[in-house]
Amino acid sequence: MSDFRTILSRVVFSHYFLKLNLYKHHFISIILFIIGSFFLGVFSFYADDFNIDKLFYFLFMIIKNTLIGLEDVLNKFLFTYKFLLPHSLMFYRGLYNTPMMIIFILIMKFSGIEFIFPSDSLTYLWIIFSFFIFFFYNFVNIKVTYIFTPQHVSFLNTVYYMNILILYRISNNFSLTIFICEIIIFIFMTFSALIFSEMIIINKWGLNKNTKKGLLIRESQEFEEEDNGTTELMNDHEDKGIKEMPEENNYSN
Repeated sequence: MSDFRTILSRVVFSHYFLKLNLYKHHFISIILFIIGSFFLGVFSFYADDFNIDKLFYFLFMIIKNTLIGLEDVLNKFLFTYKFLLPHSLMFYRGLYNTPMMIIFILIMKFSGIEFIFPSDSLTYLWIIFSFFIFFFYNFVNIKVTYIFTPQHVSFLNTVYYMNILILYRISNNFSLTIFICEIIIFIFMTFSALIFSEMIIINKWGLNKNTKKGLLIRESQEFEEEDNGTTELMNDHEDKGIKEMPEENNYSN
């Protein structure tokens, strides 16, 4: 359910910072995502993923995912209104995050927290590989935000969390029934994310009316109607001119 909170924060902040207009297909997508998140929460409860001991952790995750959604929207704001390029943003983020990470490590070191380093080389290789995956994930995230919208990132994150869940369930030998149901729900939520970002357009019940493609079709139809109206008006003037010409000639004679 973590990405659901991120999706909601992206929608809310996009509405205020990026002036995102919400239409019927957006609300349908949000409702589908709420339903999917509810059932994911139910299955997480049965899988014992949630208990009272993790309450503060879940509260922290709510704040964290809300801020992640805000970050994606602010990145798009910088790209759109401040004309900042993706590689420039990544460079500035690196300049800020590196000293902050050093300060954080020093605080942990002097506060008495002991660091336990792995003894086998395989673990180090896995850590290095994880850093590359994390870098690639953030790079794709920023590029998608730059080219498309923060809502397109929601689709990528839904697929990402689905893969994380699959690996987690397989490694912990959870119930096959719960596992299959969760996969179906994630596919359902992925479909709703595609509807929101207009990568899938449903041509029923007016869900395609205010999509970008629908607006372009309506705009082209209006141009065609204006062109047809102008052509008919010109033809009427030409016909009137032809009819009036003989009368003028008779009058002059």
